[in-house]
Amino acid sequence: MPDLIGFSRRTDVSVLVQAAIAHAQFETIHPFPDGNGRTGRGFLQSMLRRGRLTRNVAVSVSAGLLHKLADSFDALEDYRQGNPESIVRAVAEAAFAAVGNGRRLVPDIQTIAQRWDTMPPPAATRPCTV
Repeated sequence: MPDLIGFSRRTDVSVLVQAAIAHAQFETIHPFPDGNGRTGRGFLQSMLRRGRLTRNVAVSVSAGLLHKLADSFDALEDYRQGNPESIVRAVAEAAFAAVGNGRRLVPDIQTIAQRWDTMPPPAATRPCTV
């Protein structure tokens, strides 16, 4: 884990490549009896944020990894066999899919926000008397 953290703090590696490799290494270390996938995908998102590839709340890159779960597992296995190219490609494809999904969601979110702005405030509620 100390080597992984050290690698994740480097600034001389492409952010997307670094995040993909760190994610794969975390999943390979498998430090928890359960929850490694969720934690690993969260770690991946946080590295993209730290590297300034994302600025705000973003459509999760992990959704793209989960969409093609078998391919993601194959890419992790390739990484474990010494070939990092597959996991870097899988993360890059998931990142591009997340960008596309985010762009498609923006108009929907703006429409919902405009509707909320025109709605009357909710009626006052009665206090709870238990």
